[in-house]
Amino acid sequence: MQESLINLAIGAKELLFPAQIGIATALFWGIVLSCVCMPLFFRKKELAQKLSIALLFLYVAALLQTGQCLTFRSFLVPDAATAAKALKAAEWNPFLISSFGVSDVLATLLRDLLLFIPIGILIPAADSGMRLGKMLIVSLLGGICLESFQLIANILSRSAVRNVSIAEAILSAAGCLTGYLIFEGLKKIPVPKHKARHYAHPGKAF
Repeated sequence: MQESLINLAIGAKELLFPAQIGIATALFWGIVLSCVCMPLFFRKKELAQKLSIALLFLYVAALLQTGQCLTFRSFLVPDAATAAKALKAAEWNPFLISSFGVSDVLATLLRDLLLFIPIGILIPAADSGMRLGKMLIVSLLGGICLESFQLIANILSRSAVRNVSIAEAILSAAGCLTGYLIFEGLKKIPVPKHKARHYAHPGKAF
């Protein structure tokens, strides 16, 4: 019985905290975090806003998994040498085209821009009080946080496989702002109102 419980605990650990997190595990943790945060911080939100928040949690979790930011390998034993190597490999100059790390720069620009447009749409959908100035700050912080997560993941996994660049942080912020502008533009599209037709009563003369 004790051995079965140990095997069950090991299986649960491998499922919830694998060395390499897949998209299914990332989405699972996104759901868990949204369920925990919803009653704590978003109780007074409307149903549509709560749905936008849940989708935001899921999308961010998928985005972190795509960027290989989620890792538990060597989590408590970072190596000083590889940490210094990861810091050195990061590109701190936002004006270098080579900081994107690929030959097809245009494709990279479009990819990073498009990836963050849904976030720029979901944030104002979840918070009706979001304005351009506040969204600018949130977008910049979001881009910086993503690159910071990648840098931390490089240090914790003792590798420098993830491309860390200030230019990509700025591009991510631009994608968020683009999504915000799209959302605000859609709100200003006039919705045609259907007027009720008035029919004359049978036998009543005009």
